[in-house]
Amino acid sequence: MAESIVVFGNCQAGSIGQAIQGLPALHHSRYVYVPSFNITPEQVDALLTDEVRKGCTLLFEQVMPHTALDAKYDFPNARRITFASLDLNLFWPLRADEKRFIPEPPVHPFGRYPYGDRVINEILADNLAGDDAWDYYTRRSASLMPRFDRLWMIERERWLGIEKTVDVKMSDLVFPRIRHERLFWTYNHPNRLMLCYFGGRILQAAGLLPPDDERARDLMLQWLTWEFGADYHQPIHPLVGAGFELSWWSSNMLYRRIDVDWSFETFVRNQISWG
Repeated sequence: MAESIVVFGNCQAGSIGQAIQGLPALHHSRYVYVPSFNITPEQVDALLTDEVRKGCTLLFEQVMPHTALDAKYDFPNARRITFASLDLNLFWPLRADEKRFIPEPPVHPFGRYPYGDRVINEILADNLAGDDAWDYYTRRSASLMPRFDRLWMIERERWLGIEKTVDVKMSDLVFPRIRHERLFWTYNHPNRLMLCYFGGRILQAAGLLPPDDERARDLMLQWLTWEFGADYHQPIHPLVGAGFELSWWSSNMLYRRIDVDWSFETFVRNQISWG
């Protein structure tokens, strides 16, 4: 029976699975990716056949609060490596649901502005526009800024709590770096560098990469070429960038939205005026 490697999870797991396929030690194994989203039970059954499950020697499973691999799928010969889905609330304290969310495939499958802002929602409710809207945004958003030291503590504790349930730990790697390395495009989209750190830790847990994080990251950078989410950046409020003393951030930083790069002010003004 042929050996198989199974990866279950969201886009983060899928991109890391691409790197797993590049690992020389696993070239002899059949690779099977099972997405945790937009897939029917019948499609999962077609992927996780008896042959795949019984031949599986490594199962990389992303554990999420409302998504799990059904317990009916047994992997009798597999070593299971569990990891969480990466998200970071720290740099976007004003994040809220976008009230005008409308999927517009194929260009905007997650809406024109997937990430809402609580102050923008207030502006829309009050029917403000133009310079009046921007003036309100600057004043109101400043009044809502949290204590950054407390926000840091809350977010780190949240990560530590999540890590109690999985094999792969990341907080000890991420929090010493996030002030000096840009690791996320949006609160729920890690960038390629973060994915390489993440994938390195996952493969280290399986004994497939050396324990040194920088060496593992560099190897992952050779294999991981697909970066989902790079075409949409969630802008960072200037008070947040300055408050956390982010060395990779500047007040004139530009943020990507599909095919254009906008300043923070332009991004906010356009999101307010859309629709």
